[in-house]
Amino acid sequence: MAKNKMSLSTENSIATYRYNSKKLPNYLIPTDANRLLISSKAKEGKNGPFDVVFDYGRTREVLKAKVPTSERITQNRLRLEYLSFGDPRMTLVMDRITNINSNNKPEDDVVRFNYQNNLYQVFRPITKRVKELIQGETVFFPPLRGADLVRAFFQLEGFDINTENTVDYELKRVLLEQGNLLVGETFNKTLPKKVKFQTAIVIDDCIASDVSMSATVQTILEKYPDIKNIIIAVSAASQRGMESLQEESKNQNIDLHLIAAVPVFQMNDLFYLQRTKEEGYSEGTQYVGDMGKWAKKLPDSFNSNAPWNKLSIIML
Repeated sequence: MAKNKMSLSTENSIATYRYNSKKLPNYLIPTDANRLLISSKAKEGKNGPFDVVFDYGRTREVLKAKVPTSERITQNRLRLEYLSFGDPRMTLVMDRITNINSNNKPEDDVVRFNYQNNLYQVFRPITKRVKELIQGETVFFPPLRGADLVRAFFQLEGFDINTENTVDYELKRVLLEQGNLLVGETFNKTLPKKVKFQTAIVIDDCIASDVSMSATVQTILEKYPDIKNIIIAVSAASQRGMESLQEESKNQNIDLHLIAAVPVFQMNDLFYLQRTKEEGYSEGTQYVGDMGKWAKKLPDSFNSNAPWNKLSIIML
């Protein structure tokens, strides 16, 4: 019952706004550049400007609840896959990533290399599974910053990701003080205009509340309505976030494939992924940490051992 109640509470809950929307909420201000600024104070996230703002209200609050042990996913479902269920090495490598984050700082180049190298080992089997699901011409959605390093991993594994088949966009999750959870979306270039893309691949580091991936799916449906095959691939993904995405897709007339390395059963008040006591971790232990900092480009001296470094574009 708990799962159904969660799914129903997130259904049909997205309000989408642009600068020319007929009625804007009082926290959104149109700019002279045809974008939107968020005027309300945010607990987490930036105020813009954005091309599009997706407002999920407080509907994702229910996703924060820790998944009880009796309800935790233990096997894959149709189009919802955790590779760790078939490959225990995924769990071991993600454990190493958690421990690296807990005991070190990303400013250390050697430690950051170890983090990135472990993350690469996670994404290699993910890329293999994604290849099996592709149908026809593909368009890629790697949100800037969050997916820059992941995109480099995919390119290393043979994916031809280029300006002709990649949407250059950025997503920012914003949590307002009054509790509304928003996603601000910005497009940096003209969208690729292939005659007909048949598959969209969304790659990112993690899935927490699900709103960033949900907003991306909404964008795919609007910009590429012929696409029916959508693949989302990440390292760690909350069970509640994955289930929410799957429930939402039931009314979207698409085949949504969700692929992650490992499931996550707990988030904090800001929707950051956390470990649980049942896994042997202390309260508040972050699962992957600040992926943006850990994904910072390494010095060129690491290139021979870190081939993704020549492809990574994060320059924080």
